[in-house]
Amino acid sequence: MRTWEPARRYAYPQRKRPLQGGSRFEEGDTLFARISPCTEKGNINQASGLNGEPGYGSTEFLVFRAKPGVSQQDFVLYFSKWNEIKDYAANNLQGTSGRQRVAKEAFDELEVIVPEPDEQRTIASVLGSLDAKIDLLQRQNKTLEAMAETLFRQWFVEEAEEGWISGP
Repeated sequence: MRTWEPARRYAYPQRKRPLQGGSRFEEGDTLFARISPCTEKGNINQASGLNGEPGYGSTEFLVFRAKPGVSQQDFVLYFSKWNEIKDYAANNLQGTSGRQRVAKEAFDELEVIVPEPDEQRTIASVLGSLDAKIDLLQRQNKTLEAMAETLFRQWFVEEAEEGWISGP
């Protein structure tokens, strides 16, 4: 998987490699970072771009999968990002300082009340639309920053080198 990006919804395959162990996941599964400090930062993404093949990755994330008739996979992602869930994970870190991990079994003990699947779909749809808008705005910002940098370079660097701007 690519580097975790908490603000991004999806994690895409970085490369194909033979199975050497690690966490197995499928398209749409939620990948929840289990190692400190990634857990506290909320590094949670949804697997995408697997083209129908299973994915394998680090053991440093947990895989959350929707249960048919009970939960909806996009809702699982957004529910996992809820502060109550992230705080629960952070409060259940185990191990030596600096290398603490939340055990999968910690989530076996967690009881939650979730809405019906239709309501989950509606919630996930609204949040997904907001994610798409945020992604679009971030891409637009990058484009505008690149344009501003180009203009700055043209006006103040290249023209100065050509003698258009004279110094004191």
